[in-house]
Amino acid sequence: METRSENTLFVATHPGIALGEELKERGIKQKDFAMAIGMQSSHLSEIVKGKRPISNELAAQLEKQLGIPAKLWIRLQAKYEYDIKIIASRDAVESEATRKEGAYSEIFNLKVLYQRWGIHLSTAAERVERLLEMTGSINIGDTASLKLMSVGYFKRSETLPIDEKNMNTWILLAMISAKTGKVNALYKKGNEWVAAKEIADLTNRGEITEKKIKEILNCAGIHYAVVEKLEQTPIDAYSILYGDRPSIIVTKRWNDMDKFVFDILHELGHIHLHMKEEGKGYISIQGSASCIDPIERAANAFARDMLISPDVWNEIIRVKPRINSPEERARCIAREAAKRGISRTIAVARNKHDEDLYNIHAYRSPKIR
Repeated sequence: METRSENTLFVATHPGIALGEELKERGIKQKDFAMAIGMQSSHLSEIVKGKRPISNELAAQLEKQLGIPAKLWIRLQAKYEYDIKIIASRDAVESEATRKEGAYSEIFNLKVLYQRWGIHLSTAAERVERLLEMTGSINIGDTASLKLMSVGYFKRSETLPIDEKNMNTWILLAMISAKTGKVNALYKKGNEWVAAKEIADLTNRGEITEKKIKEILNCAGIHYAVVEKLEQTPIDAYSILYGDRPSIIVTKRWNDMDKFVFDILHELGHIHLHMKEEGKGYISIQGSASCIDPIERAANAFARDMLISPDVWNEIIRVKPRINSPEERARCIAREAAKRGISRTIAVARNKHDEDLYNIHAYRSPKIR
């Protein structure tokens, strides 16, 4: 018998093959040996080919004729039969694992998951076992529930193609990050509002950084992580509740600090306004119908008003430029925003959005730092 490891399939070697090699080594013809032990030549041929077992009687004859102990032949035969059962059992396990892997591959991009987790194993059973270890208590075997959880909570982009498998894969990675993430403080209701206010204030002062955002969220008991986007997954951010701890997962798909802050505040809005059910997530996707969905509109309003309160915004836009042009309007808004301690780029970006004037290139947002 040849083995590679306890966790890999192996080949069982019939003792008849060893008998055939022994006869060949000694220069004994099978026909002559069959006659010597009183056996039909065809029966001995089948034993040498592994098609018949070596019986106790034959083992005794082999000891008498070849000097090889009968108990060795009996032990080899028993080992062969045991190995055959093990191989059959492992084949059944491998077949079931292959079926499961096929089912998972209908929902997730397993190639991406295996690459990200360093799963380079030879059998489906090993890969599936490792996959289940990595996903932990997230039941990826419940495919119907997973489809609902992965697909049901995001608004499909109206302008960009979405790869369903990649979307599900990203959400699974985000869910695992959220479930296993650690923070130094306990979360309590209201922390998200305090965190949002601090992030907005630092942004308007031009002092915000990704590191500070992470520190603020951590102190509020909110987990923060980055999960790199996949192809055709135009995701900006995702928020989800596990136990008493909310998480915000971002892709940093755009190297735009103002947009990045808005996405964080948008998810904090979901935590503040909507997050009550454990395991339910909210996801922001470019081009989705967030202007129609009331939940998304509320999260947008939370982020917008955190950055610039309605009263202050009304004061800013009340001032009219001397020249009626989009560029002069942007400069006027920037000046009025600065007077009130509001970021010029945030204010101009809001005006661009409100008036659909995205072709104005002045006052670009800084890069994420």
